Amino acid sequence: MSKVQLAVGQVWKDRVGREITVADNPKYPDESDYPFKDADGPLTFLSNGRWCKVYVDSDLIELVQDENGWRPWKATADSQCPVADGTQVLVRLASGTASKEHDPRRADQFIWSELPTSSIVAYKIVEEASKPTEPAAPSPDADGWIPYAGGGCPVDGDVTVEVRLRSGQENVAEDAEAADYWDWSIDDVGGDIVAYRVVEQTPKAVEPVHAEAHSAQHREAQEAPAIRLLQVAADHMRARAATYDKPDGERSMGKTVAAFNAVTGRDLSEAEGWLLLQLLKDVRLFQRPGYHADSAEDCIAYAALKAEAKMAEGE
Repeated sequence: MSKVQLAVGQVWKDRVGREITVADNPKYPDESDYPFKDADGPLTFLSNGRWCKVYVDSDLIELVQDENGWRPWKATADSQCPVADGTQVLVRLASGTASKEHDPRRADQFIWSELPTSSIVAYKIVEEASKPTEPAAPSPDADGWIPYAGGGCPVDGDVTVEVRLRSGQENVAEDAEAADYWDWSIDDVGGDIVAYRVVEQTPKAVEPVHAEAHSAQHREAQEAPAIRLLQVAADHMRARAATYDKPDGERSMGKTVAAFNAVTGRDLSEAEGWLLLQLLKDVRLFQRPGYHADSAEDCIAYAALKAEAKMAEGE
């Protein structure tokens, strides 16, 4: 049985899949049974021609890297690049040619699958591919606003934040809410959050509350979200009216349904136009789990505009 020749610096894979780096064993002379070791202890020669770790049944069966840093490569028809694309490597070909030491190339510039006469038979890593750096967290501006471009709630759900919407509206001061109250999805609509500001709250002293006052406060707390939603929807309506409607208050839906009726021959009313938009927002609101603020707020606004149009029909 021929003896496998080890050399300091080689990397071998043992029978159980571990990689063993061969090092010199200064405790014994070269002619002894233990000229080499790895991180855990000496290596010994076996009768089958292989080496193994002393007292451990894990003989070395596959050379992973030779003492000069070259790694054997067995190309097949569907072989893939064994390293990250940006890694700088040298290669040896079956034809006997090799890369010049001073001219490493990116690994993705080579063909790693089997070729008729010039398959790669070994490669040497010269420089590992650089790891992508994590994007730096956005910094707050002078007023404490932090830009937001998506990716989910950026803070713990119980942290109170103020938000700025794509429409320009800001929910600040008493309108601030816990982060998990807001819808952080990005839909390219006016209700998208584009910036937020963390509110530093000072714990308030707890004052005793009389039973009758507690009942009133409880009712008020229950009503607050609904009332707040009405106020937000009203703010949306004012902002859009200022942008799209005439100064005298004429709504755009009247002309929209008139154009629709002219094209289709239908007889859609202005109130029905608002109903259609309200139904669209209802579908979006219930199309996925959770709360979608833009759909909910627009639905409230369209309900009010629908009622306004129906009221006008009776005048």
